[in-house]
Amino acid sequence: MDIKQVINEEGLIASLTASIKDLKAIKIIKQLGISTVIIDSHDCEYVSAIKDYDPSIVIGVSCLKHNEVYTCYPNHADFVLLPSWDLSNESFYKEQGLLVIPYCETSLDVKRLASRFDVFMININSGIEDLFKDKFFIINTIDPHDIHDSGYLDNVLAYVVHDHMTMLNDGAYIKHAIECLLDIKLQHVGINCVDENDAYGSAYQFANLFYGKCEETIGSYFGSGYVECMKGNGRGTNGHIAIQVNNVGRAMHYYYASGYHFDIDNARYDEFGNIDLIYFLEEFNGFAVHLVAA
Repeated sequence: MDIKQVINEEGLIASLTASIKDLKAIKIIKQLGISTVIIDSHDCEYVSAIKDYDPSIVIGVSCLKHNEVYTCYPNHADFVLLPSWDLSNESFYKEQGLLVIPYCETSLDVKRLASRFDVFMININSGIEDLFKDKFFIINTIDPHDIHDSGYLDNVLAYVVHDHMTMLNDGAYIKHAIECLLDIKLQHVGINCVDENDAYGSAYQFANLFYGKCEETIGSYFGSGYVECMKGNGRGTNGHIAIQVNNVGRAMHYYYASGYHFDIDNARYDEFGNIDLIYFLEEFNGFAVHLVAA
């Protein structure tokens, strides 16, 4: 298992700091599509229980206090977070096959350790990740509003969301973090028209309503950027709705986890081979819905 790839595909890590004993929080975040968690070292007795529940969950143990030691056992945690100022147990964890990720507070910390590590954890808004493009970073944040992802960033693997309230609000905090991560927006609404003349007339009216322009495409007219009037019936009984996200592949991961399905055969790809437009198989109240990259 490539831990860095798993973390990057999802872009979020849930840091659980309370009440993981009954696994309720683990079940909630797994249902929402998150497979990576961080727990404090004093909760490490529950690592095996988490793995027994779902072996695919990637578990990190935070040992950020001086001389804290997480006792490793086979098939338990996958990585540990150690403070950059105390790496005395580094070799012990590596011998157990665990990925060691240092927690750094300054660019000097990263520079000092750059030859030994390629993944670091840093605080939000530190700007350290901009100084080391050849290294990977996990961004430690508190509030979902701090998440400002723009898709697969070159060297930011994920944001850590601290959620001690997961069990109390059924994952609402995590859901908000996913929304912020994907930067979900309504891009436009598509309306199926009878023919080209009907499409042009409808688009012209919407352009006036939005004080915008009427612009033609191959199969439609846009009445401003918000309403697309099709030159004949397009996809969907009544039309379609375009949901804009900053990374379609990552968004698909979370929607799959929620039970939705996609029309893979008719997906559109960008020049790098990444999906940049794809329709849900389901129709919603007479409207087809598609994801589109920002």
